[in-house]
Amino acid sequence: MVGNILVSHTAEVIPWIEGNPKKGHHARAGGTQHRFTTHFEALAYARQAAIAQVTTEACSAGAVAPSVDIEEIALAGDRFRLVARAAGKPL
Repeated sequence: MVGNILVSHTAEVIPWIEGNPKKGHHARAGGTQHRFTTHFEALAYARQAAIAQVTTEACSAGAVAPSVDIEEIALAGDRFRLVARAAGKPL
């Protein structure tokens, strides 16, 4: 019996603060961290990176044309968590 291939990864966006003023946001995804001046840029990067990561891993595991969804959760303190999920049937 063969089931679906399921993969999920989490990314996050957090404020970038040096001293008192907030300078922007960090996006952490796929073992990397990048700085952005706006949370919109950071979210876009984190979203793209998380989707690419789950798609690549699902395909590497044998899934054919996996479907991908992403959930964005706003947290306290101007932080965001993104959870990307990919599901697909193997050949």
